[in-house]
Amino acid sequence: MKFKLFSLTIILTSFLFAQNSDYKIIAHSVVSFDEMIQYDKTHKQETRKAIPIGKINCDKMIINSPKQPDVNNNKSLASQSYSSAPSYPIILDNGFQAIPDNNTSIPPDTMGAAGPNHLMATLNTQVRIQNKSGSSISTVSLNSFWSSVNGGSDSFDPKIYYDAGANRFIFTAMDDAWAPASGILIGVTETSDPTGNWFLWKVDADSTDTYWADFPSIGFNSKWIAFSANMYANSDGSPNGCKIWVFDKTNTYANNLLICRVFSTNFQTMVPCVTFGNEQDLYTVESGWYLGLDDYVRIDKITGPLYSPTFNYVRSIIVPSALTPTTAPQLGGIRKIENGDMRISSSPVFRFGHIFFTYCGKKLSPERNVIVWGELDPNSPNAVQTGIVQETSVPIYYAFPSIAVNSQTSIVLGFAGFSTGIYASAYYTGRERTDPPHTMRSPRLLKAGEDYYYKTFSGSDNRWGDYSATCIDPADDFSFWTIQEYAMPEFNATYDRWGTWWGKISFVPEPVSIYYLSFVIFYLLVNKKK
Repeated sequence: MKFKLFSLTIILTSFLFAQNSDYKIIAHSVVSFDEMIQYDKTHKQETRKAIPIGKINCDKMIINSPKQPDVNNNKSLASQSYSSAPSYPIILDNGFQAIPDNNTSIPPDTMGAAGPNHLMATLNTQVRIQNKSGSSISTVSLNSFWSSVNGGSDSFDPKIYYDAGANRFIFTAMDDAWAPASGILIGVTETSDPTGNWFLWKVDADSTDTYWADFPSIGFNSKWIAFSANMYANSDGSPNGCKIWVFDKTNTYANNLLICRVFSTNFQTMVPCVTFGNEQDLYTVESGWYLGLDDYVRIDKITGPLYSPTFNYVRSIIVPSALTPTTAPQLGGIRKIENGDMRISSSPVFRFGHIFFTYCGKKLSPERNVIVWGELDPNSPNAVQTGIVQETSVPIYYAFPSIAVNSQTSIVLGFAGFSTGIYASAYYTGRERTDPPHTMRSPRLLKAGEDYYYKTFSGSDNRWGDYSATCIDPADDFSFWTIQEYAMPEFNATYDRWGTWWGKISFVPEPVSIYYLSFVIFYLLVNKKK
């Protein structure tokens, strides 16, 4: 999906501002996770469902402007981006199952976040809290989680992040697709412990009951929490741009959801950043723009006073060119697996004054899907660094990437991988700040696929994704966690299954040489005798 980048004038006038007229809280509650568990025991989800998806324009949007966007005149966009001289190896510290397929939803919409002591996985089927050794603490269905705010009949598209600066989990999902009752579900924890109390709300997606909300994103900074969603007509599913709800973060964490502004735009999937530090502006990033042979990402920002922010265009920056992803092959059969589109599905990270982002694309000769990633300075017309993660020797189709950045400016990407020689599997890669610019380490296997996968619930699409999650561990701000989807073994020869897998990832020093250790011990013993 690529889009046309309009002139600055059109960009700024394409937003319709409404502070309260298009905002209404439908329901609110304070619920402990134990109460959700008790509800879940008597309200089991039995119905199988294919998660709704709004119509996507799969053509790139073209820049058409008398005023050209910022252009990187010194492009150094690596097409093959692996580091040959890593400082520390990247390793998988630990790995275990998150939530397996219970045969009630496709795709799972793989999502999760790490807190100081817990991991929380949120899928279209279930919500599970685990400790960091993999033991399950609590599990409820997604519908049961949101039932106290009238969101328990048709919840979908969950996303969750941990705000390390405020020690809170932030959770969202969509509700009631294709219906006047469409809403955005919002939840924050009372503390850093997700097993305790949750402050929950359901907010009306459209005051006119004409459009429904889909494909949410979460972002935040020191002042605001922002939720964005694509809007579609209830009547025929035609797209109606993107809506961004901006809330006072301090009051939201105090169980008082106060709206600061609702922005409506003609564009889609404008994703707010997960922000570290005391940054006063909240940036959004959108992929899929091009001019000639060059691809761009567009940056906007929410800025200004707490309760009267404005939405301002910042710039468009050249990134590696790619095509719209295609379906991917798999071992064991001819049925291909959906690999999504070019939208940014994992919230970009704003840290150290830069924006870190990732999304999926396609390359040819040979055909394969690739991971596009980059680091941008919103104050500069040139990318700090960008690159592509890909495999050409035996084409592997990579898709559904997510990104995280730690306190050392190390980056980790988690993503899915598909090929004729493997079952659908999970991968990761990363880089340290001392690695050569524009490079990532060679991809590593997080969890190998275990079987052929084909599941459509009588539909036509063999769906995967629609996204994944990678995050820092806030306990040390050094190691990473990623949750990814893989193909599990078929269940009793009756249906194929997806699975989800947590992995802890770290950059560690090389083991100390045994010869060097022997020398040190010998030296100490000799000098002790003296």
